[in-house]
Amino acid sequence: MTQKEAEQAIKILESRGLVNVQPIEKNPGDVEFLSFLENFWNYEKSTYVKDRLVHKKSLTKKHCYDMKHRLVHWEGFRGRMMSSITELELKQLCVQLSDKGLADASINKTMLAGTTPLKWAKKNKMIASNPAESLERISETNEERGILTDEEVQRLFSEAVWKDEMARVANILACTTGLRLGECLGIQKANIKESSLEVWNWTEMDGRKKPKNNKIRIVPLMKEIRDELLELLKKNPHDSGDTNYVFYGPEPDKPALGDSMLNGLVSALESIGISDNQRKERNIDFHSWRHYYTSNVCLYVDEKKLKTVTGHNSSAVFNVYAGHKKEVDVLAVATATKKAFVKILKREKEMAKVSA
Repeated sequence: MTQKEAEQAIKILESRGLVNVQPIEKNPGDVEFLSFLENFWNYEKSTYVKDRLVHKKSLTKKHCYDMKHRLVHWEGFRGRMMSSITELELKQLCVQLSDKGLADASINKTMLAGTTPLKWAKKNKMIASNPAESLERISETNEERGILTDEEVQRLFSEAVWKDEMARVANILACTTGLRLGECLGIQKANIKESSLEVWNWTEMDGRKKPKNNKIRIVPLMKEIRDELLELLKKNPHDSGDTNYVFYGPEPDKPALGDSMLNGLVSALESIGISDNQRKERNIDFHSWRHYYTSNVCLYVDEKKLKTVTGHNSSAVFNVYAGHKKEVDVLAVATATKKAFVKILKREKEMAKVSA
């Protein structure tokens, strides 16, 4: 009997009341799990991504790419239906990641690549229960970020050999403002005010966007550093007006590569006797400037005001203050910044005169 003949026979039986054929409803959770995860982290096509962006919630292409890249550790679930995944299997995956030697923070992020979609699927009634609901995060023991001593910083900006002038300016900017590397790269001409900077962020994948906490903030800018930024702008070969990047690259709509700023720092440190191995042992990199800035300026201003400028909002005590720009706070931090870094800039000026 052919398919067509079978369908005709069923219709005849139904018309005589002999059978009652009901369509089988498909369980929305009966989707191939890995395919679901891959689509979930597809920035251009994901319903989850579109939903977050519509509700003005931060989600970057970089984050989605990172999550999708981590799905390689979820390959053991390939071919399984999402509704069949169990809590025990997720716990076993966590143990396997640890056995592979992944760091605690990396294990947590890798688990989120699968547990975030499961949580969303439960919320949207694709699955009856979330097998990841009771999973616990691994306690992270992060290596403490190292910073240079005050004497080393003074030598770095007065005696060191900087092969790349742009890298030198980026590093002293980060030192005296606490900006992240991407925030330094995101600075355009229009962001430089008389005594402050309007902070944006740049990543290769997402381009120029609001900073990490999705809020534009204002940071104090010392006159000496402002002059350095304006000097760099004069050398920018592109004619893009107010959208000219201070740390410009070969293309007018993109800044320089961030690696060049770290490489410049590494080279300059070596010139004052701090080898690359020593730098790595001390865990010093470009982001160390953010720690150095905070640890110095907090000596002269209270933490509430300082967090307004640095954009830190992870501490529950200060969540209520995060992202709220207050002129009095910015002015207070500006005064504190001058007190904290006057010695460094004075030494830099003196060495410049000697060199001349």
